[in-house]
Amino acid sequence: MPINIAVFGAFLLIVAILGFFLWQTLFASEKYSDGQEQAEPAYSEQQSSGKEPLGSRPPPSRDNRTDEAIAEYTKWLAIFTLFLVLATIGLFISGERSVQVAGRSARAAQQAAEAAKEAVKSTQTAMRLDQRAWLGIENIRPDPSIPQVGTALTVIVTFKNTGRTPARKMRGYTVVEPIDRNSAPDFSYTNDQYFEAGTIAPGAVHGPGVPATIDKNTRQPIPLPQAGFDVLQSGAQKMYVHGRIDYEDIFHVPHWLTFCAMLIVPFNGHFGFCREHNETDD
Repeated sequence: MPINIAVFGAFLLIVAILGFFLWQTLFASEKYSDGQEQAEPAYSEQQSSGKEPLGSRPPPSRDNRTDEAIAEYTKWLAIFTLFLVLATIGLFISGERSVQVAGRSARAAQQAAEAAKEAVKSTQTAMRLDQRAWLGIENIRPDPSIPQVGTALTVIVTFKNTGRTPARKMRGYTVVEPIDRNSAPDFSYTNDQYFEAGTIAPGAVHGPGVPATIDKNTRQPIPLPQAGFDVLQSGAQKMYVHGRIDYEDIFHVPHWLTFCAMLIVPFNGHFGFCREHNETDD
């Protein structure tokens, strides 16, 4: 902007100077013409009397004076046109620079707007992570703690909300199954293994108990027989507990987690988590 003002000021100054010189040229020519016209009668009279002073010359004709004035005017007009062209070029260059500066400013403003947008997204993400519900496995234990022959073995899985807001629409399944030592658990479930806990407040726990073996007809737990106890105690079979939990946070964002643990033998009342299948969406 300061460059444009300087160029425009210089242009006005040049116009004023050239205009002054043109005015001087034109009006000086007119005055000169009037003086010559007034002098012509005396010259004519001298010619008519036949007496011509020594060394006198005839004044230049009006055509010559007009030609000189036009030549002078044309010269200054050419100079003025040259300066006008130079000023126009200067204005063009200055305008191009202004356009470039404006373009850079626009790009900088766009980048700043995008950075601000990303900052807002990051702030929202951080706020959600700080305020959302976090469900996790607090404990997995057998009930009774030390399985015995003739007792119905149940596994208690405790989920806890360690977040700052409630976990909504909590639902999932837990499966307990004894399988051979060299086999892997079947990570599937049936409708009777599905549970729905609703909402869990911050810091609250939910601990559904799942029978190790149930009667398919009566849906009641089956006491652990001696043979089954011996198989588990020897390690020929492993008692697995696994499942999946789905829930939503207060921002209506869905989350999930999976878990897998194995009863440690000889029985000491503890489960050890599997190397795999303990995952979460976060």
